[in-house]
Amino acid sequence: MKKIFYLPIVVLFFASLSAVPAHASLDLTDKTANNLSTNTFLKDPSLQAYYKLENTNDSKGSNNLTNNNSVSFNTAKYANGADGGSTDGNKSLTSSSRLNYTGGAYTMSFWVKEATAPASGEYQTFLMLSDGTTSETGLYVTYNNNAGTKRLFFSRVKWGGYTDQFSYNVDLGTTNWHHIVLSYDGSTLHGYVDGTSVGSVAASGSGSGSNPGDGLTILGEVNVPNADNTLGIIDDVAMFNRSFTANEVSNIYSSTGELGSTLTDADMEITTSLPFAGSSKAINLSGYQYLTAPDSASLSMTSKATVEFWLKFNSLPASGNTMYLVSKRDDAGSDSGYGFGIRNSNGTYQLIGVANQSADSSNRDVYKWDWTPSTGTWYHLAMTTDATHASASTFKLFIDGTSQGNGDALTSDNISSIRDADSPLLIGCEFQSGVTANCADAKFDDVRIWDVVRSDSDISNNRSTELTGRESGFVSYYPMEPL
Repeated sequence: MKKIFYLPIVVLFFASLSAVPAHASLDLTDKTANNLSTNTFLKDPSLQAYYKLENTNDSKGSNNLTNNNSVSFNTAKYANGADGGSTDGNKSLTSSSRLNYTGGAYTMSFWVKEATAPASGEYQTFLMLSDGTTSETGLYVTYNNNAGTKRLFFSRVKWGGYTDQFSYNVDLGTTNWHHIVLSYDGSTLHGYVDGTSVGSVAASGSGSGSNPGDGLTILGEVNVPNADNTLGIIDDVAMFNRSFTANEVSNIYSSTGELGSTLTDADMEITTSLPFAGSSKAINLSGYQYLTAPDSASLSMTSKATVEFWLKFNSLPASGNTMYLVSKRDDAGSDSGYGFGIRNSNGTYQLIGVANQSADSSNRDVYKWDWTPSTGTWYHLAMTTDATHASASTFKLFIDGTSQGNGDALTSDNISSIRDADSPLLIGCEFQSGVTANCADAKFDDVRIWDVVRSDSDISNNRSTELTGRESGFVSYYPMEPL
C-alpha cells in the first residue's frame, strides 16, 4: 500500500514578502518560513495496524505478527514483502488481535503479486480478519480458479451462518503488482482492484456459531475449503477501522511510495477543470489528507478576518457528520480559535462558522447557513468574521460572490475577540485533542486569509482573479501554483 506524503505548497505571507521571493511551485523548491505540508495515512487515527512486511513488525503500534512455517521476506512492491513461495507450504503471518474490528466499518488494503495461480477448484487466501468475540464475523479476500476462470472473492462471513460476498473475474497473472482493498461501511461490502471499484454487496448481521477466534492472517489458509496459502508475495498491509471512499482508495493506488511517504505533485495536483481562467493548478485532499501551517502571529487574527477559497466536493458529509474546510482550533481540547466547515444535520447541509473567545467552548459564537451543494461543482466560499460587534452576528457568508447574510445562531455568546490559539492552521481538517478529525473530501484552490473584513464588492469582484499576495490586509495566500 502506498504512503500519502508531505507536500510543500506555495505560501506567501504578507509580512515576509520582503525576504522571500514571490514565486514558488507545488514542488516548493523555493520555501517560505511557514510552508504548508500534508498529513499521511499513517497519521489517520483510524489506522489500527500497518505491516510494511520488511519483517513481522507493526509499524503503527505493537501488534507484531507471528511467522508460521518460515515465511521469508523478499523483494516486493516497496523494498521487501511477505513471500508465501510458489508451492503450498502452509505458510502464514498471524496476529491474535482483531485490530479493533468488531463487526462494523473497516478497511483492509494491501499489494499482491502472484507467483503461481491457483489450480482449478482451488482458493488462495490473501488476507483475513476475524472478530470471534463481539460480532462473530470475519472479513477476507481470496483468489480462486473456477474451471479456468480466475476470480477474486470479497467476503464478510457470519461464523455459523451465511457469508455475504461477491466475486470479480480477473486474472492477476504472475508479473504485475496489484493493489486490493476490501472496505465495509457497516451495511455494504465494497471491493477495489488497482484503484477501481469492482463490485459491492449488502452485508450485515452477526454470527452465532463456531469461529476461529480473534485475529489477522496474512498469506494463510483460513476456513476456506480447498484453500492454499498465497502463492506469491503480499506487501504493505494497512488496517483501518473505518470505511474508505472510492476517492481515498484511488489516491492510495496512484500515489508514489508506501503508506505515509511524501506526496508528489502528480499525487495531489489538479491541472484540468479548474475553477477560473487564471488558475493553472488546484489540490485534491481526500480522507485524512490535509494541509497545515505552523502557528504564527500572522495567522492568529483576534478581531477581524476573512477566509475565502474555491472548493469542489468529492463527497459530502454523511448525516450527523461534519467536514472542516479551514480551521485553527482544537475542538475537543483547550486551544480553540476559529473554523469554517460544513455539516449534515439530518439530511440538511449547513455551512458553519465558529469563533472562540475562551480556550474551550464556554464562550464562543457558532452560526449556520442552510445550503444545497453538489459534488463535482466548483464553489467560491468566503466568510468574514468581526468580533468587535456587540450583540450582533460575528459572521457573514458569501457563496459564489453573493452574500448569504449573517446566518442563524447555534451558539451566540456575543464574543468581543477571537482567541489567539496555538493550534496550527489546517486546510481540510480540524484538530480534536491533537488528533485530526472531521476531514474534508474535496479539491481546494486559491485559499486566501485576511486580517480585515473584506467588503461585498471585494469578494465578488476578485474571486476569479489571481492576486499578487501584496494586497493590503493579506495574512497568507495559497494559490497552489506559481504567482
